[in-house]
Amino acid sequence: MNNSVLMVFSDLGLGGVQTKMISLANELVRRGIFCRILIQSKNGFYRLEELDRKVKVTCPLDMELFGKHPFWGWRFGVFVAIVSLLLRPQSMVVSLAPLSVTLLKIYTFIAPWMLNRVVVNEDTYPSLYYSGGHAVGVSAEDIKKLYPKTRAVIGVSRGTYVDLKKNFQIPSPPLVYIPNWVSSVRTFSCDKKRRIIDVLYAGRLAKQKQPLLLARVFFQVLTMRPETVIHVYADGPMKSEFIGELVRLKIKQKVRLYNPVARMEHILRNTKCLLITSQFEGMPFIGLEAMACGAVMAGFDVPGVKDIVRDGETGMLAEHQEELRDNVITLLNHTKTREYLARNARKRAESEFSEKNRDTLIDLLLEHKI
Repeated sequence: MNNSVLMVFSDLGLGGVQTKMISLANELVRRGIFCRILIQSKNGFYRLEELDRKVKVTCPLDMELFGKHPFWGWRFGVFVAIVSLLLRPQSMVVSLAPLSVTLLKIYTFIAPWMLNRVVVNEDTYPSLYYSGGHAVGVSAEDIKKLYPKTRAVIGVSRGTYVDLKKNFQIPSPPLVYIPNWVSSVRTFSCDKKRRIIDVLYAGRLAKQKQPLLLARVFFQVLTMRPETVIHVYADGPMKSEFIGELVRLKIKQKVRLYNPVARMEHILRNTKCLLITSQFEGMPFIGLEAMACGAVMAGFDVPGVKDIVRDGETGMLAEHQEELRDNVITLLNHTKTREYLARNARKRAESEFSEKNRDTLIDLLLEHKI
């Protein structure tokens, strides 16, 4: 199929991956490019209405072809391979390493000409594959062998790009660095109006995000500053454990819990501090949106977070829990410091994480190499 792009996502998460998918797909069809999305499940995809009506979405799980396991492994890979062989798209972008590697293995044996149509969106941190358990069925050798055969491998953060280049020996090209972006960053407000939410957490409640540690940081902040207003917009497999920890610490009544919402700009514009307790990130969209809206980030000095937060310049990074607590207290008690960091973060969002990055990715997808 000429002038078409196939987008494949095996996990939509709660916000960032959906934001990227929607922004890419809508811009492609706006340019007159046929775009079809394959997703493993619509479970949790609460932003379907944001997609342009011209975007075609196929979800075989909802057609009950493969059962209801959250990751289908080779079965979903075979399904995607069959669809792509039938459609013969100009290019396809695949998100998440397990699915990427499965597809590349299949193409190596049955359709090697498809390899130079595939763009791997590497939005997880590859060094974690060494420890096992993070990406089932994916080894460092798989990545080293298969990624160089693709049209492109996108490192969405500088840390991911460097790790793929040094530890996995992925050459450049096909390795490229294209950061995530804030959609319509110039329409976001970064004014100095009174912000009624002191601390905000938004995202999945899963092991990577360390929700029990998040609850303990809330407890420490409330102990030092009882009047702190805390909002949580989240869901995930560890939600009950997170709530249980809030109950154990006797702070549940002080933490306002909400379900995830489609768009966070109006909430971020009313927030002083966005708290991230992740062990690692690809490049969190919620952090980029916070930068554009004047909500200052506080998080750990870990991959993905430190790629967008420059400590003491655009936000605050910590090495351990107590330092993170102190950083949050500093942001709440020192308005001038918070506003200084917010201004710098806003400028960086406009200069480095604008929709120009999306356009660069689209140009790569539409490049005529085949």
